[in-house]
Amino acid sequence: MASKDNPNSIDFVYSGSFVIREQFETLVDEELSLCSLLIQGQLTERIAKLKGRLTVEAKLNYLKKAINVASECHGKGMITVELAVLCTLHLENCVGETIFKNL
Repeated sequence: MASKDNPNSIDFVYSGSFVIREQFETLVDEELSLCSLLIQGQLTERIAKLKGRLTVEAKLNYLKKAINVASECHGKGMITVELAVLCTLHLENCVGETIFKNL
């Protein structure tokens, strides 16, 4: 669950404590390195980059679940897969935009 008060959340708003801000910045950098993304730029830029990656991963998980439902329930899952087509197209656009920005 995202929270502006939780330093483990991507939506964390740091104010006051320098130590907590440093911990949050370290966490963002570690997450970026786990995703094999460059760790450069201001913290706000790195957060935006990480949010983009997390959005892509969430969409991929949604598609994976839709495919699993489709394989388990032939009739009911097809509706979910049809709805996921738009998600796939949006994902393709997001990935293409990210690649273009990183060039």
